[in-house]
Amino acid sequence: PEPSFTTAKNDVIAELKMGVDIPGIKKLKSERAKEEEIHVKLEEKQINRQFSATNFVDQVPEVDNAGNRIPEWKRQMLARKAAEKAKKEAEEMRLQEAEEKRLQSIPPWKRQLMMRKDDDGSKR
Repeated sequence: PEPSFTTAKNDVIAELKMGVDIPGIKKLKSERAKEEEIHVKLEEKQINRQFSATNFVDQVPEVDNAGNRIPEWKRQMLARKAAEKAKKEAEEMRLQEAEEKRLQSIPPWKRQLMMRKDDDGSKR
């Protein structure tokens, strides 16, 4: 009986030692949050790079409708405005896609509950 007890004891000790390396749910969630934050920052940098004013200078004409030459400073300003507008549209589209993705990840039964709550709230 003693040898089986010591082997069982050693097995339990080995299992407990293995369990120390297993990360908890809280740690997993925090790591996911960090990864998501890094991903958002990278997307933001990419958007800033993509919608810089220098990329839009080519789209601004050198002459206006009357045939007058547009000064360089004004072309830069118009390019900056166009870049800001395009960046804002891209950001709105990205947020809309993220919201749609979030809604798609919600299970159907929960979506139905949410819709019922919305209906009940709107009836009042």
